[in-house]
Amino acid sequence: MTRNWLLGAALAATTTALMGAPVQAQPVKFEYWYGLTGDLGAVVLETCNRFNKSQTDYEAVCVGQDGYEKAVQNTIAAFRAKQHPTLLQSFDAGTADLMLSGEFYPVTKLMADTGVTVDWSDYFPGIANYYSSKAGEFFSMPWNSSTPVYYFNKDHFAKAGIAEAPLTWEGMEEAFKKLKASGQACAMAYAPSSWIDLEQFSMAHNVPVASNNNGYDGLDTELLFNTTLHVKHMENIQR
Repeated sequence: MTRNWLLGAALAATTTALMGAPVQAQPVKFEYWYGLTGDLGAVVLETCNRFNKSQTDYEAVCVGQDGYEKAVQNTIAAFRAKQHPTLLQSFDAGTADLMLSGEFYPVTKLMADTGVTVDWSDYFPGIANYYSSKAGEFFSMPWNSSTPVYYFNKDHFAKAGIAEAPLTWEGMEEAFKKLKASGQACAMAYAPSSWIDLEQFSMAHNVPVASNNNGYDGLDTELLFNTTLHVKHMENIQR
């Protein structure tokens, strides 16, 4: 959230005078753009409605941006046109662009300036580090964090003689072989993605994605994932 956005919202407060009626302050309106879609987008909208019903001082105008990528792109374009929202719900892949822009109000400072006490240690370290400076200052407020899951067909597993769902990639490979041998044309429907196959895999095996503390200690960072266990993982996926 940029400092300019916050000030712009604060200056938007207006009052309306009606003949024969006392002056009544109108709520301060601010725009909140979000990237979540589908059922999760509906949950975001519900939180906005709940916030608006909870008090009369502020009114959040919540606008879905039809996806995270569009949310970031639209916000950058809106900022250049000086028509930006007060709040933006972005995604992890947009973090670097927004942080390096410098056009935001660090959430740690925002809370301190407005007298709001937050126990920052209450966040999971991996989540907290992603959205913080190397000094530990939160640049943005972690709100929801995705976790990859997989679904399996119990009937297909039973037909292939697989008693329990595998918990490792090595176990998955053995299961795939059994599924194929049992007559399944396709053992797995899968969409590889960088956050699952690179970030999550590297995190689980405690191997770096890049040098300089994964880029936190300097912009002269070099990618390292092509030299770690990640190479074997890609070979396994290909096989």
